[in-house]
Amino acid sequence: MAERDEESASTTKSAATVGTIHTMAHDDEAVTQVLAPVLGRIDGASGSLQAVIVTPDAETALAFSRAAMTSGDVRLLPATSEGRALRLLRAGGVPAIAGPATVLVGLLRQSALKLGGIRVVVLAWADEILAAEQGEALETLLAEVPK
Repeated sequence: MAERDEESASTTKSAATVGTIHTMAHDDEAVTQVLAPVLGRIDGASGSLQAVIVTPDAETALAFSRAAMTSGDVRLLPATSEGRALRLLRAGGVPAIAGPATVLVGLLRQSALKLGGIRVVVLAWADEILAAEQGEALETLLAEVPK
């Protein structure tokens, strides 16, 4: 009986640390559906970056930003280029960011992207991210996300 309780506790503990993987279609409706629970996890009073959405390109980052604008109060910064995103991140108050892995790693290397308060990471169309040869940048970024 004690072994069964230990096994059950172990299973529950490991299940709590497992992330959720969603497969999404390539359309604006899918972006909105994925974005709603992500934005729901953000604590507006925190003031720190809490969500990172890795996209295959800048256009997809803009699509996520547009969807965030229409679906709620949370500001989602589209990191379409390092320079622009760097200025906006340094101004503060960015709870969510979306952009290609290469741009996000550039911001990380410049100490502009602080991942200490991250609650959720979304890989939007991981197959396209890898096809765009961003695999190394994605590995670097995910290695910096606190466990």
